[in-house]
Amino acid sequence: MGIAVIFLDIDGVICCNMAGRLEEGKLAVLNSVAKATGAKVVLSTDWRRQAQLKRQVVAALKRLDIEVIGATPMKAMFQPIRPVEILEWMSANGSKFEVTSWVAIDDRDLLNEQGGQGLQGHMVRTHPNSGLTKRLGDMAIEVRARAAARDP
Repeated sequence: MGIAVIFLDIDGVICCNMAGRLEEGKLAVLNSVAKATGAKVVLSTDWRRQAQLKRQVVAALKRLDIEVIGATPMKAMFQPIRPVEILEWMSANGSKFEVTSWVAIDDRDLLNEQGGQGLQGHMVRTHPNSGLTKRLGDMAIEVRARAAARDP
């Protein structure tokens, strides 16, 4: 039995304020997605680059009983290559973790970044001002359901 993975961005998804504070309401939506799908998290956010911010995210998710199983490789900053990082992580770790479905939740237009075509059908885009809403959380759950239907 495989697992579901959420590639998680933070700014514009869980943090939509200028204070750099994780928002409880958005964490609650993420928690409902993780519980509904049994998903584990891989950090694709730039927060993974700074130890203090990474610890803050991991601690917040651990409080919700959401397991963080890694982070995407860190390529050059400020380049439109997050899809490449996600696909590289999948290539290196997908079979090890028996990933059967995955979704990237991000406020960036990843489908139009380098490697973005590989995220087709796996992307939920948030608005940077409102972040992860219940409607978008439900979309993330649907991505998981469609993948399960495709690959029983």
